[in-house]
Amino acid sequence: MRSFVRPAREEAGYVCVEAEDGWSALEMVESETPDLVVLNILLGDDEMSGLDVCKEIRQKGILTPVVFLTIKDRIADHR
Repeated sequence: MRSFVRPAREEAGYVCVEAEDGWSALEMVESETPDLVVLNILLGDDEMSGLDVCKEIRQKGILTPVVFLTIKDRIADHR
């Protein structure tokens, strides 16, 4: 998903950073203070999903908007 989101955002003039896994994403959100976080529910990370990252962000009191992009298409997939 990153392979098409980042180029599209950069072409529109946004500065983007990427994380390889959930823990790296958390560190980046804390250090970079982004205006928006785009997460995939399926990060390919055995330890953390995108939902877990979002929960951690909120537990740290970070109120940055989060947008989820995912290939999951059923409500049951998100529970």
